[in-house]
This record gives sequence, structure tokens and C-alpha cells, in this order.
Amino acid sequence: MSKINRVGKIINSYVDEGRQALSEYESKLLLREIGINVPDGGLCQNQAEALACARKIGMPVVVKISSENLLHKSDSGGIEAGIDSEKKLIEALKRIRKNTGLADAQFLIEKQEFPSLELIAGIVRDPVFGPIALIGIGGIFTEILSDKIILIPPIGYADFVDRIKTLKGAKLIFGARGKKGIDVRGLFKTIEKMISAYESDGRIREIEINPLFANEDGVCAVDALVTLQKTEQKKAVLQDYSTDISRFFEARSIAVIGASSSPHKGGNIIVKNLLTFDYKGKIYPINPHGSDVCGLKSFATIDKLPEVPELVVFIIPNIAVEKELKKCIDKGVKNIIIASGGFSDQGADGALLEAKIIEKARKAGVRVLGPNSIGTITPILGLVTSITTLHKLESGDIALFGQTGVFASGTADIVATRENFRLSAVACIGNKADVNEIHLLKYFTRDKKTRVIAAYLEGTANGAAFIEAASEAAAAKPFIVLKGGRTTEGSRATASHTGTMAGDFAVYNAVLEKCGATLVDDFPDLLEAAKVFSFCPLPEGNRLGVVSITGVGCVMSADAAAEYGIILPALTPETEKRIRTIAPPWAPLRNPVDMWSAIEKAGGAEAYKVISEAIIEQNNIDAILLVFVLIPESDFDPIEIIAPIRKAHPKKPMFGAFLGGNQEVIDKFTKALEMNSIPVFVSPRRAIRAFKMLSDRVLFLKERRKKTHQK
Repeated sequence: MSKINRVGKIINSYVDEGRQALSEYESKLLLREIGINVPDGGLCQNQAEALACARKIGMPVVVKISSENLLHKSDSGGIEAGIDSEKKLIEALKRIRKNTGLADAQFLIEKQEFPSLELIAGIVRDPVFGPIALIGIGGIFTEILSDKIILIPPIGYADFVDRIKTLKGAKLIFGARGKKGIDVRGLFKTIEKMISAYESDGRIREIEINPLFANEDGVCAVDALVTLQKTEQKKAVLQDYSTDISRFFEARSIAVIGASSSPHKGGNIIVKNLLTFDYKGKIYPINPHGSDVCGLKSFATIDKLPEVPELVVFIIPNIAVEKELKKCIDKGVKNIIIASGGFSDQGADGALLEAKIIEKARKAGVRVLGPNSIGTITPILGLVTSITTLHKLESGDIALFGQTGVFASGTADIVATRENFRLSAVACIGNKADVNEIHLLKYFTRDKKTRVIAAYLEGTANGAAFIEAASEAAAAKPFIVLKGGRTTEGSRATASHTGTMAGDFAVYNAVLEKCGATLVDDFPDLLEAAKVFSFCPLPEGNRLGVVSITGVGCVMSADAAAEYGIILPALTPETEKRIRTIAPPWAPLRNPVDMWSAIEKAGGAEAYKVISEAIIEQNNIDAILLVFVLIPESDFDPIEIIAPIRKAHPKKPMFGAFLGGNQEVIDKFTKALEMNSIPVFVSPRRAIRAFKMLSDRVLFLKERRKKTHQK
């Protein structure tokens, strides 16, 4: 009988008994069948059996109480270790019975293992992404340190090692200060065996090993818990998300059902925005009263239109949506944005109405964005369906989408009026009852206008399809993600906001890292990262040169470089020689370069020009950061001095950061730099963090190419 069949037979017996949680002894028997090392030992009814077991396996032993009524043996005095004589064993049995108050409980007698490290390892099925594995520093420190990582199968050994290195206690695993590391490959094989067993039998709900003793000779499951379920867990189905949704962004005609002549209503604002943005297609306001809307002729119903519009926007009460949907279906409409709220975003009744509408739409082959979505923006076409008044956007290369209407309202206006980067498209998916983040990822991955994808996500309905789409996107273009619902409270908020329950943040974090996404922590970070990837070429490596007007800029840069693992190469003799032409002989020269003495000697413009050119042209420097303080003594024209340097070195990223100055001058200076693809930051640390994002993507792409070549 094969190992898989034996495991299945064991599970059958427990399931037939109605068992859900196995005892420690039973869990270890199952792990042994899986091929995981567990201590020698046995379950004993009384003192005589305990003594016999100890004689058989040899001293020293560990004595544990075995009872379903006692979950935490250590806290209750239900475990004693280091028992090296029969006398001590008898005394330990008596103490444990007294401590726990369990006179009739059984004892688990096991050979004592001597670890160099206690770990925790486990596997459980996430409701969205399926099987996930966990590993971290374990034993009594599991809750105290919370030092763990999530692993998303399939897992290769090289990826496993890379992920283990991110643990705070990684040095304990790999060895430090003369202490040898543990058997990392043995640890990997243990995780592999757990995953294999889990995937082969869907009735295993969870496996947890804590502690997992580990040393240089191997690993051993010292304590374990296996839980089961009667019904086998089904594997996620990889649905087809390749349906064309391009008309939501490229429609040549738009009808607005709910168009209004009242300037404060959404149905008026949508039409007004289309006109403001110089929409290239035809606009059909639908208004039952026949009133003109923003100077355009309106139509009483959609069936009165002279053609079938490629996109229809609903801005009407939720109770009217079903009726208007039928009219659109009869007309032959295939793409609808439902801006109306009051569906799954507002509770059970709204969810039922939403399900009914989406079912009818799908049967008719109609794609729906929303409900509760203010739609899309494509600046190059002037296509905009937002219900808030916007300033016109210039076309660019960043696609922005997510489960929030703010992208097509406040964020779009920030980009239009304050930022210097440009958008290729915006999409607000709302309740995502039909079109969702997976469709959008696939669309933007193919979209030639889009070079950078930035998203705010709260959850996904199909984990397998999301991983596939996210991996494809990140392989093709920078994919930046802000994940909402990081805490229990945040998850509840996302559920009420969009009608979708967000998954656990740690799992999403692991999934997105595996796919190659760049993760950020806040909305400003999302926009900042998008700007960086839009403006900057990918560097050759992670070696940075820093030029600062002030010593504090040098110190802050050096600290940030150390924090993010960025290398600051020493200046070569040739670079020093070039800088010395404008720096006084007494001035120390190192990277980061404190250039104030050069400014005093040669002036701001000449100092920045000579030093920046010398640094960026050093072969072992991949990028340069310029730190400014805009005071009269250092003022100069950045377009005249810095822009030519950027143009002459298109393959090396340049960054700017400010540590003070007149805000009006800073704004002007920032615009001049960013219009020349030099992103500017409020501190050196944020600039170096941005460089870290670029260099991390370089490493990701290199590793991906290596894996593809190996296949």
C-alpha cells in the first residue's frame, strides 16, 4: 500500500469516528506516516506502562499529559523534561496528575530531543488562495515574537531559503557567532511533506508543529496538532478571465442613463466631464423628460438612440437598475457601468438585488463594472465617467485601479493639479460583481499605453486566477499594490464598504511578493512608487552615489542606505580628482559627498554640475541622489544644470530630495526636475527607499529569467 493510501486509510478511521482534532500522539502517528521525523515514544495508561516505555526507548525522556481537555500543557504543569531515572519518572507522573487535576488521563512518554532551535511550522487552507504554509520562531516565543513567514505553494528550495532569510531570527537558522546553523534542506523537506499530504487529502484541515526542534543534524516534530473535516476541501478552480473589457476604456460612444440638466447631480457631471476632457466619441444623454444636458440633445430612453452605444453608464436609483438593464439588453448593449450604490455595499437585501441583476446581465452576455463604481478614465481619449467634477488629465503611462471611487475623483484631481506624472487609465471596480481586479490586471498587462500598474486592493474572489494574473502583470510591468484590510478592524470595514470580505493581510503579502508585486503602505506611497517606475530606468544594481548640500543629508542618506541594503561605493581616484577641481584641498571627499565647501568656492550651479557628473559617470555607481536646500546661496536653474546630466545618462536613475527652502521655489524646482524624469522626495530616506524598489525589481526579473531558463 502506498504512503498516500496509508495516510488516507488512517484519516478515514478518524473521520468515521466523527473526530475533528487528533491528540498529540495521534497527530504524530500521522506525521510519521507522512515521513516527518517524530520522537520515539508511546501512549501509556499507568505508571507500569510508562516505566516499560522509558526502558524501551532509553533515558532521558519527556513526560506529557495526554487529554483532549488540556490544550496548553506547559501552562498547566502538564509536561516535564529531562527525566533521566525511573525514580524521577515516577515522581514526575505524580506531580503532573496533581498539577492538572486529571487523575485518569493518559501519559505520552517520549525520547527527549535536544535542539539548537525551536521553530513552528504549519499548513492550513486559506479560503481564497488554498493551501498556505507557515514557518517561524516557535516554542514559547511563538506569540511573544510573532516572527513568522507565509509560504505559498509551490515552493522551490531557492525561494524557500530566500524567504527564510527575511525572518528576524534568520541568523539562528543559518548560524551566527560560532554556532552552526540548522539543517535547512531537512526543514524544507519537512514543509514539502506537509504540503504533499495536505494536497493529497482534502479532509486535512490543518497541520501545526510547535515546537519543531531543529539542529545541524535534522528536524523533529516534538509537538503537533492535526485537525480534520468530514467533507473534502475542493481545490480552487482557475476560471477564464480573458473576456475583452476594452470598451470600458476605449468606447467610441457613451450613453448616460440618468443624465440630468441639474448641475449638481451626477448625471450632469458625467456629461460635463466628457465635454471638459474633449471626449472623442459620441455622447448620448438619456433623460425621460427630454431636457438638454450641457447643451447636448437628450433621449427619453435608450431604445430611441440612433445606434447601440459601446458603453452605458447608470446613474439612477438602485431600484430602477433592473428595468433599465432590460432595455439595454433589448437594445444590444454589451458594456455597462453601474454607478448606483445600494447593492451588496448596503447589506443582504442589496446583495440579493445585485445578484439578480448580474445573473440577467451574464445570461445576455453583458459585462458590468460595479455596482457602486464611478467607472473609468482614459485621458488620451477624453473618456471619463466620474460623478465628480475633474480637471482635465494629460495622458501618461500609469494605470490606476482599485476598490475605491477616490481614484476617479480626489486622486485624479491631485494628479491633474499637483503631480507631474501622468495616467494612462483609471478604473474604480466598486462591488466588482462582474468585472473585477483580475480582468483589469489582464487588460492593463496587454495595454500598450500602460507601463506601470498601481492598485488598491481589499480582496479577491479567486485566488488561483489572481496569482496567475498578478504574476503575468509583474513579469511584464511594475505592479504596485496597496493592500487594504490589514487588521481585523480594517477587514470588517472593507466588507461593509465593497461587499467583499478581505483576506488576511499576511497571506496577501506573501502572495503578492511571490508574484513579484511592489508593496506599499499608504496612498501617498502608492502614487510615489508609480511615479518612480514611470520616470526611472531600471538600474544595473543597487549602488548609489549621493551628493548633498548639507552634512545632515549625508548622514540621513548613509543611515537609509544601511537600512535598505543599498551600497554606497567609495569614490574612485578619478572621481575625486574631478571633484577636487572645485572643492578646497582641505575638504574630505567621500560618498555621500558633502558639497557645501565646493558651493562656497564655485557656486551652487557649478558645484552641482561638476560633482553630479563625476559621480554618475563612475562605473560602479548605478544611480545618483541629489539633496537640496533651496536657499539663495545655492540657487540655480535645474533645467540648465541637471536636465542635461539626466539626458546624457538615460540608463542611470536620478533622484532629488529637499531638506528645506522656500516652498514656492521648491515647487518650481520640483516641477523642473520631474518634467525631466527625475522624481523628487521630501527626504533622502524616501528617495533611497524608491531606489530600493527599483533595484528589487531588477533582482526579481533576473531571478525570473533564471527560473524560466532552467525550465
